[in-house]
Amino acid sequence: MRAEVTPLSLKVSELTVKRGGTVILHRISLCTKPGEIIGVFGPSGAGKSTLFQAIIGELPVQGTILLGEHSVAQWPIWQRARIGLGYVPQGTSVLLDLSVRDNLRTFARLSRRPTNPEDWAQRIGLESRLSIPASSLSGGERRRLELARALLAGPSVLLCDEPFAGLNPGAIGSVTALLREAAASGVSVVISDHHLPEALSLTNRALLLLDGRIEAETDAISFPSHPLVQQRYVSRG
Repeated sequence: MRAEVTPLSLKVSELTVKRGGTVILHRISLCTKPGEIIGVFGPSGAGKSTLFQAIIGELPVQGTILLGEHSVAQWPIWQRARIGLGYVPQGTSVLLDLSVRDNLRTFARLSRRPTNPEDWAQRIGLESRLSIPASSLSGGERRRLELARALLAGPSVLLCDEPFAGLNPGAIGSVTALLREAAASGVSVVISDHHLPEALSLTNRALLLLDGRIEAETDAISFPSHPLVQQRYVSRG
């Protein structure tokens, strides 16, 4: 990742998303600080992926999205990415027909400083897989590649939807280390994942999303014992 990250905060205010006549997200507000990792947690269907898609620019929204001083709610995805918004979606996003090396090289071109794709492959344990097509990778390997590509582009704010999906414990450890390093360099990270202990070990603050609304915000240690977390999230497994 680049030596210096331009400090940018993310501030979302009164964010509402509708599909047809149904409100999916209800006046969501959240903010991050450079170097902070926050977690957005909740049961399936709570609206976590919709929130990330709205922030990245995949969905029309009402409300305000600020990246630093830029009001980006009406900007296209590429323009948000250009000023430093990165995204690791829940679904597979690797370029399946390209090799691992070429997947990394494609995102290296977006970086603001020279970077070596081979170095990143080694950091995520794929140095022996550089020449094979990404379609031949396992699900966990693809996940690590997706995260490396996003970090390699040098974001100031990074959204990660289920970064631990499909990973074994060892791979979760390597992804955790990458996200910690990103935050230490000044990146604001927002994650959502159902691996709650692992995700909470990363976060400075944790938000509970229920039925499209932020219903609680705590520090990571207090989050599992919050009454609403116990009643509406943890108890569901």
